[in-house]
Amino acid sequence: MALSSGPALVPDQATEVRTIGTLRRDPPAPRGARSPSDTGRVRVVDPPDESVARSAGEKLADMDRRFRLFVESVRDYAIFMLDPAGRVATWNAGAERIKGYRAAEIIGQHVSRFYSPEDVELDLPARLLKRAQEEGRVEAEGWHVRADGSRFWGHVVITAVRDEHGNLQGFGEVTHDLTERKQAEEALGALAGRLVHAQDRERQRVATSLSDSTSPSFAALLS
Repeated sequence: MALSSGPALVPDQATEVRTIGTLRRDPPAPRGARSPSDTGRVRVVDPPDESVARSAGEKLADMDRRFRLFVESVRDYAIFMLDPAGRVATWNAGAERIKGYRAAEIIGQHVSRFYSPEDVELDLPARLLKRAQEEGRVEAEGWHVRADGSRFWGHVVITAVRDEHGNLQGFGEVTHDLTERKQAEEALGALAGRLVHAQDRERQRVATSLSDSTSPSFAALLS
């Protein structure tokens, strides 16, 4: 027994429903379950809402902008980026305060400028970058040189920055000025040294005094 094909589909009738949509033909129901006129239905499918994607992108861009403003405004830490060759690529207010360079003066310069001549001679800046590249991050403490030539004791964390494919894009560096802590530790160490020296002198004085006081007694016993 032949099935009726039903009314013919007129494309214009479907496209008039919503011109911004796309046509999708649903597969017909199984033969035993469909009616004689059910040869498949055509419905309009809305395209993805571009406003949702645009809103998400705007939120990410706003978060990125706020984070940059935060980093740039931090004054207690020097936070900046280096390119893969170790040249300064970004600069924040903390870096300017701690290291003494303005952004226009230091961007494009090699990170070795922040190290003492002794450390540069030992190739310390390059060795730290190499370790960060191989291990992901590296920490170190030591004397660093400001723009005016003065020195400060800094704690440095260098982190390798890679893209989604693992390619090195550069390094992020965070430096904290610990000069006051270093000076306090040195002062405490010097004080401890003086106390130990004073205790030694006192022991020697007491020993000498006891020796002097007991000598006549021994002499009397021997006489």
